[in-house]
Amino acid sequence: MINYKHAYWINRNSEPCYTVFITPHEQLIEAINNNNAIILDEIHDFVKKSDPNLNFLSAYVFDFENKNILINMEVAKQIVLGYIRNRRNEALKELDAEQFRFMVNQDKLLKIDNVKQQLRDLPIQVSNSMSSCFNLVDLNHILPPILLSYKEMI
Repeated sequence: MINYKHAYWINRNSEPCYTVFITPHEQLIEAINNNNAIILDEIHDFVKKSDPNLNFLSAYVFDFENKNILINMEVAKQIVLGYIRNRRNEALKELDAEQFRFMVNQDKLLKIDNVKQQLRDLPIQVSNSMSSCFNLVDLNHILPPILLSYKEMI
């Protein structure tokens, strides 16, 4: 049985990294020697429970002295906001194409315009609702329903 190690470390560009390894590579060895790495026998409980897909990796704050991982909530909120913006932009592109299909149907065009405006307003609404988020579980529950149902609204 191979014994993999899990490293949470800061690279030369001051970016947080996660690596699974058997033998550490040069940059990881450098981080270990500079006390900029946490090496564990298995994935950290925090990550296992809160961030299994490593979506918030760049928001990790490593407490090397206590061998712990914390989260910078401001960075995590920006990650969520970026994800929502990307999803919103994809939806707006789809709705732009729909508008061309229904150029002669004014009712349909008005519905599409209304949905597009709601999508444009999302970042502000999401930013406001993030003030009540204090952990990753809270942030993972911020997905505006319109991003899933905008097609049914037109």
